[in-house]
Amino acid sequence: MAFHSGNGGGITVGGGSELNIGRYTVRAPVRSAENTHSGTSGATNFEAVVRDVSWEVEIPFDDVAIPDTDMGLVAGNKVTIVWQLGSSTKTVTTTNTLVEGLEFINDPSGDIVRARVTGKGGTYTAATT
Repeated sequence: MAFHSGNGGGITVGGGSELNIGRYTVRAPVRSAENTHSGTSGATNFEAVVRDVSWEVEIPFDDVAIPDTDMGLVAGNKVTIVWQLGSSTKTVTTTNTLVEGLEFINDPSGDIVRARVTGKGGTYTAATT
């Protein structure tokens, strides 16, 4: 068993350079449909229908690598993102995923300017052992 620090995990958008990130979350659940019938012995039954990927990433604002203008993370664009899993060599990938929103966060009480980008959909490729 090997555990890895979250330090060092970045993202790569569309095969470009790795972006340093503050944090990210990638969710890859499935949408399900109820399929309860007489053969389920009185218990509800659900079947997976489709994977329902969503993600969010916070990126420190860098005026030479602006997330939308320079990195392609424009709301409405479809992109491929490779998510580096911390200090490990493992990655997960979201392909043809929709950039849903972009917001800039300015918190003068103790943080740098950050961009928060959200997205959903596309194909999810899990890390392998």
